[in-house]
Amino acid sequence: MLPDQKTVREIRATGPTVKGSVVGTAGNDSITLRDKQGDNTFTVTKGTRIVIEEKREGKLTDLIEGTVVWLRLSANQATVLEVRAEGPSFHGTIKALDLEKNTITLTIGAKNGEGGEDKEFKLTKETAVLTEINGVPHKLTDLKVDKDVVLRLAIDQKAAVRITMLGE
Repeated sequence: MLPDQKTVREIRATGPTVKGSVVGTAGNDSITLRDKQGDNTFTVTKGTRIVIEEKREGKLTDLIEGTVVWLRLSANQATVLEVRAEGPSFHGTIKALDLEKNTITLTIGAKNGEGGEDKEFKLTKETAVLTEINGVPHKLTDLKVDKDVVLRLAIDQKAAVRITMLGE
């Protein structure tokens, strides 16, 4: 609004935000996402801003199969204005923690303590451990077997970047 409070200086319109996981590898000018409605391909321009893990600029080619993305679309939903991306997350119970080998094993998909699949993940010196409530930082040594956690992988999906301890 201009100072007279009657004249509009500018109107900006954007479309919806779409969340999904990358199917295949993003191309130079498009990205395909899978969500509850299925697979959809979106056009990405050279001016599209791409933010990786909330902190660094990236390229469309950084986004590989399984990367979780949020796309902010143009008002006519024809192109992507902004991409925010992070690695996939896994909710599970700690089955094993081996700090000498820098690995953690989670049981994923168990129901009432029964079943589930054990999956091993690599840890690094940069892996952050936080509480769910207030995000208080902890050390890897604070993680305990049988603790419920959410583990998020890095964008390259090679190692955990964050482990959130649930209920704390």
